[in-house]
Amino acid sequence: MSRPLTSMTSSPPNATPYSSSTPSSLESHPYIQPESSDSRSPCPALNTLANHGYIQRTGKDISFLELIDALQHVYNLSWLLSLFLAVVGFLTSGKFTFSAPLRDPSRPDTWFTRIRDLVPIPRWTIELGSLSIRGPKKIAHDAAFVHPNYIQSHAPDGRLLTKLLSFASSCNHGPNKCGLSLVDMAHYHKERERELSSPLNKFQQQVALGECGLAWAVMRRRAKSMDRKGSSDSSLSERDDIITVDTIQRWFGCERLPDDWWVDGGSRPIESVGLFEARRRANHVAKISSN
Repeated sequence: MSRPLTSMTSSPPNATPYSSSTPSSLESHPYIQPESSDSRSPCPALNTLANHGYIQRTGKDISFLELIDALQHVYNLSWLLSLFLAVVGFLTSGKFTFSAPLRDPSRPDTWFTRIRDLVPIPRWTIELGSLSIRGPKKIAHDAAFVHPNYIQSHAPDGRLLTKLLSFASSCNHGPNKCGLSLVDMAHYHKERERELSSPLNKFQQQVALGECGLAWAVMRRRAKSMDRKGSSDSSLSERDDIITVDTIQRWFGCERLPDDWWVDGGSRPIESVGLFEARRRANHVAKISSN
C-alpha cells in the first residue's frame, strides 16, 4: 500500500482508538503514518480518522457505529449526515460476519443461556481499502482531486496533489489569502471531468459532487462569513470562505488534521454540518460546474 506523501511524526503505533471517553485533542490522537499492511481508502476524511486513531488505525474491521461516532466527533457532522454517509459506504463496501458470543463465566449456566450461546452474533464492518474497488455501483470514481483515474488508489498521487496545490495557489481571495472557495472547487471538478474519456455515471457523479461540497463545508476557514448575519446560508461564503493551501497540503496530501483543529477558534467547524447543508452545497457545485 502506498503511504501518504509526507511523514510527519514517529509516534508509537499503539495509540488508543476513539471512544466517547477519550480526550478530544491531537495530543491524545497523534498522527501516525500508516504501515504497509494497513488499509486505506481514496477518501482523505476517512484516512485521516485512521491516521489519528479515531477509528481503527489499521483501517480494518471498522464497525458501523464506530464510524458514525468518529464522523460526528472529529468533523462535527450531524448524526443524520454521519448516518447517511456510513450507510452509503457500508451498503456498497461493507461486509456481514458472524461470531460466537463471548461467554461470561460469572453468569448462571442455564438452559436459556446455553441456547443463546449457540446463536452467532452478526457484525457489520468495513475495511477502508474496500472503498477503492471500482464498479458502477461503487463509491470510488474518476475525476477525484488527488487520486488517479481508472485504477484503485489508496493514497494521494503526488502529481495530482501538486496540480491541485498549484491551482489553489492561483486562486487569490485577498492579500496573502489563496485557497479553494466552493466556486473554485466546482471549477476544478469541472476541469477534472474534462480529462475523462467517458462521463461519470449518475451515482458516481453525485458522490463526486457531494465530496466537493462536504470537503469545503468541513475544511473552509470561516473568518469572514462567521461575522455576517445568516452567513451559513449566504452565497457570499461560497466565494469568500476558502480551504487554505496549507490545509489542502495537510488534509488532501498528508491525510492529517490541521494543528489548530481542536483549538478554540481553530479549523474545526463551529456549527454542526447537516445533511441538508451538504446536499445544498453539492447542488451548488453541480450548478456552477455545469455553466
